[in-house]
Amino acid sequence: EVDSEIEALRKTKPDLIAAHAGVEASQALVKAARAEYWPKIYFATEVSYLGARSFLGLGPSALNASVGVQLSLPLYTGGRLGAKEARDQAQAEKILHERTQLDFETAQKLRLSLSQLDAGVRASWVAKKNRDASQEEVRLATLRFKTGAASGLDVRNAHN
Repeated sequence: EVDSEIEALRKTKPDLIAAHAGVEASQALVKAARAEYWPKIYFATEVSYLGARSFLGLGPSALNASVGVQLSLPLYTGGRLGAKEARDQAQAEKILHERTQLDFETAQKLRLSLSQLDAGVRASWVAKKNRDASQEEVRLATLRFKTGAASGLDVRNAHN
């Protein structure tokens, strides 16, 4: 029962939603930092047209086109990529810890609230049983008074 309530809170409580989104974002940063190690391929195209003739009116128009492919492979980065990955990993672990702490605190508050509610229900039940017992005591004192087995003082004491 408590676990289903906690799961419902995770989906509706804004600070829990934000904490879970923060964990996902930080994990994405770690993945992006690791992706820096992979080779990158770039494609480039260029087209140019020179339609004007030279100032003497000589020379043809020119159309130039080029296509290029570039491969980038990080061979040595001076530790920059490793440091970035380590920083992002540490940040992700910190955010995960904060989210776990928030989940724990929320669960504790929920359990405390439910136990207080249960205690209130039990106290109400006990109060009702005490009231019923008092009413029965008054009824019995009244019957004893009517039959002459008790005095009016006993009935008054039962009312108190």
